[in-house]
Amino acid sequence: HTLSLHDALPISTGCRRILAPVLMAALLALAACSSPQPTLPTFHRWGKIELIFHGPESKGLGQPNPFTIPFDVMFTGADGHSYLVPGFYDGDGHGGLDGNVWKVRFSADTNGVWRWHTQSPAPLLNGLNGRIGVIDQPANAPEFYHLGRLEYVNQRYFKFREGGYWI
Repeated sequence: HTLSLHDALPISTGCRRILAPVLMAALLALAACSSPQPTLPTFHRWGKIELIFHGPESKGLGQPNPFTIPFDVMFTGADGHSYLVPGFYDGDGHGGLDGNVWKVRFSADTNGVWRWHTQSPAPLLNGLNGRIGVIDQPANAPEFYHLGRLEYVNQRYFKFREGGYWI
């Protein structure tokens, strides 16, 4: 047995004409809410995070020199701590000088969702934004990956953020 709008709503035809589009819009909105969200790109804490951007078509030996175009990415962790990381021109992204590929490399120091946004005078590279997820290293990763980055701590030797001194 099929249930029609007429069976479900024992009201006048005029009211049904008004309510039918409203109900349809409500059902479509509900379906959109239950749609799966896009998967968040996930990286490991202390691992290399590389984001690739497509900017203006450039010649590596041309003018303006693409290597001098400012391009930065601000990464902000769930705790509110931010890092401004300079990006760089990478030609075609495969070793060639000519292309439109800019990259940024970053290493997150805390787990959670990180937001990022770009800053550049080049319109194609400015105002882009997104999110990434950061999780622990797998348990079987080499020990070095669990120690964090090397940092200067006002002493003679560098120290791992989450480990001992590097001597």
